[in-house]
Amino acid sequence: MKKSELEQLKICYVFQRVLKDGSDRTCLLETASFLESELERVLEVKLVGDPAFKYDLFDIEGLLGDLTSKARMGYALGIISEKIMVNLIIIDELNSEFVQDYKATSFETPEITERVYNLTCSLYQKHEVPPRRYFCNAALTTLSFIFAGLSVKKFKEKIHPEFSETERNEKVKYIEAIADQVIFANNKN
Repeated sequence: MKKSELEQLKICYVFQRVLKDGSDRTCLLETASFLESELERVLEVKLVGDPAFKYDLFDIEGLLGDLTSKARMGYALGIISEKIMVNLIIIDELNSEFVQDYKATSFETPEITERVYNLTCSLYQKHEVPPRRYFCNAALTTLSFIFAGLSVKKFKEKIHPEFSETERNEKVKYIEAIADQVIFANNKN
């Protein structure tokens, strides 16, 4: 395993802990912030320009100052697929709603639940699991595709893969095996 892959696994492990702890509101706010930071990190690697230029781009008042703008740029550069861009935009919209409306604090609220199930998720079908679990898996799916964007060499449109039920079950087993390895390695340290 490459050093960069190990670092990504560690980030995923930390992110997974963030997703499990706290209220739905905390989960969503931290997820949006975390995904925005990771996407910004990937974009900084891919974009040209000196640090001052990039700082201005990513400044809160800059062209890439919010998660939706970063998601659109990531898609335009071929770093993420259209479905992952849509995930990030939905998460950004939910984040704005949770920040602005103190009543929007639960994934169980019907309007929030409906939007959560519009996210692309790799392990579960819509309504197969509770909304928070679905959201958490969609967030991890999104993070993994952001990381995959680091390997993009040239600009081209990313197509999000469609999986059969058999392929989905194989992926679940594979991801569970990786999770067991990460937990074992973390407990060992």
